[in-house]
Amino acid sequence: MDDAGVWAQEQFGHAALGDLRRTRRLVLLAGEVAKRPSGIVSRVCATSASREGAFRLLESRKVRPTAMLEAVFEKTARDCRGKGTVIVPVDATTLSFEDDGSKGLGRTAHGRATKRGIHAVSALALSNAGAPIGIGAQALYVRSNAATRARKRAKTGGEARHWLDVLESFEGRLAGTGARPWFQMDRGFDSNNVFALAAKLGSLITIRSRANRKLETGASLWTTLERAPVRARKRIDVAAGTSPTKKRGRVDGKPTITFGPPRKARVAHVVIRAARVGLTQPSNGKQKPFMSINAVLVRETGRSQDDRIEWLLLTTHPIRTRADVVEVVRGYTLRWRIEDFHRAWKDGFCRVEDTQLRSRDAICKWSTILAAVATRAMRLTHLARETPDVLASTEFSASELEAIFVQRKPKNFTKSDIPKMTLAQAIRWIADTAGYSGPWKGPPGVTIVGRGLYEIEIIARAFEASDRAKK
Repeated sequence: MDDAGVWAQEQFGHAALGDLRRTRRLVLLAGEVAKRPSGIVSRVCATSASREGAFRLLESRKVRPTAMLEAVFEKTARDCRGKGTVIVPVDATTLSFEDDGSKGLGRTAHGRATKRGIHAVSALALSNAGAPIGIGAQALYVRSNAATRARKRAKTGGEARHWLDVLESFEGRLAGTGARPWFQMDRGFDSNNVFALAAKLGSLITIRSRANRKLETGASLWTTLERAPVRARKRIDVAAGTSPTKKRGRVDGKPTITFGPPRKARVAHVVIRAARVGLTQPSNGKQKPFMSINAVLVRETGRSQDDRIEWLLLTTHPIRTRADVVEVVRGYTLRWRIEDFHRAWKDGFCRVEDTQLRSRDAICKWSTILAAVATRAMRLTHLARETPDVLASTEFSASELEAIFVQRKPKNFTKSDIPKMTLAQAIRWIADTAGYSGPWKGPPGVTIVGRGLYEIEIIARAFEASDRAKK
């Protein structure tokens, strides 16, 4: 893309790597990745010189992975300045790699002897309208063996400390910027430690409850919310799923899990109830008040219990008015953007797990560059939806626009029309080249757009080489 070099300079040009030459190499490498994303370094770099420089940078012990991460975090904090409330989905994932034990990686949950990996907890900053801004904080760590993990948990609180570090880090970075993070978290973050940190920092959080907690009143959380008054009725757009749906049940009294086809896109009609509740936590065999918090129950109507949306959200956001309650639900629907990020980072676009780098630090550095590129691709996809009439030339070079035209061959559109191509047209035609099957499955996502960009970049490079040969 035409501004890939500009983006790379803005993203990594201030990275403190101990030597200006290393920073320049990082900028050049990030620009190449943005133009031609891949999990394998040799597929990204166009020349043998750039490949050699990339490997030297990534394998250098003088370049710390945290220095690259800090550059990403600082850029995101600058871009958040003055934006008011920033929606921040937070989630964890695992990056798995083939490893014989020599790379310094840790255990994963996949159970395969040849698979080891890195665990990542990421906070993805979005504008209040849902446009991706960047990665605000991230923890990359390896999981120890069971005995070592038990000792570490006793001393440091276990892996949950990484969740808390991510939340506290981004909260601190935005202090004084005129922006406030509103963290959106799934059931895995329903932890007393997270609520305690939020109370300490005065954080704005929303967490989907995973347990039917006992309240200060003695009643259960779910029963209390089911009896609360209806505060709103809304329609929620449910995107099509890419993974098999999971249904829980029981056979002969034993819990079972069955898998069905991926979820289809639909509009869900939900009823929203809300109440102020007092959560409690165990303490020496007794229950004591933990904190007062707002709770919002979102339940879809007209569908079976196994197939409906049903969220019980615990939040520090106000629920005084109907608008407050609806905003809590809207904020949580944006949590799925981090799952889009994980797909772009890991699967059909950046494919970070394909890397053949030979050390943990090198893999972490490479993962950081690919993560930044994934958020950039997400932003481009979002812009095509929210500002479809913007000229494509604001994001693509002349050779790339010509490559889109040649590859797609759109009807009633001639070569002379290329300067008039809109961003929405460009993104749709790029997706078409990658096998996009049509709008009935929703607008093209970042993964399919990323695949198309890869094809377009190859053609654009050929055009550029041909132009240079003619000069």
